Amino acid sequence: PLKGSVLKVIRIDGKDVEAFQASQIIFHSMISHVIMLLLWSFTLAAAISKFGLSKRIVQRFLLALGKRSVKLFILVLMLSTCALSAFLSNIASPLLSYSIIHPLLRQKSQQSKLAKSLVLGICLAANIGGILSPISSPQNVFAIEELSKDGIRLGWLEWFASSIPICIICI
Repeated sequence: PLKGSVLKVIRIDGKDVEAFQASQIIFHSMISHVIMLLLWSFTLAAAISKFGLSKRIVQRFLLALGKRSVKLFILVLMLSTCALSAFLSNIASPLLSYSIIHPLLRQKSQQSKLAKSLVLGICLAANIGGILSPISSPQNVFAIEELSKDGIRLGWLEWFASSIPICIICI
């Protein structure tokens, strides 16, 4: 049987660290809660996409709207993309939203004003949604982490209180 650290990867105070403790030190330095939040958001986005939940939700909105207005359709699409961005990530949500409008875009010309408005609306809404919650963008998590180092605790309610009015105005 092998004793001590097999690879002798880490030494602390001139002594070899046991393999189990060395693996904990290495993985702790590689994986932070920021990375875990991002992995969670991509996993959630994959699950939503796999089961078609985003398409079902938007189809319900569209049925409720009927054929009232193209502007209202774009607004609902932007609001749903913004909401998705708040809880997934502003990288995964436009992909989900784009998959919803993809059949519509195939029917329209690339020079169509509606096609351009839909694609730009999704991009803009995803960026705005990236402001909405602490986990929607990596920079938000880093900002909270840096603020906490200075003794400033910023919770979800404080974040939402400051970001929701900005997001509503921007949308």
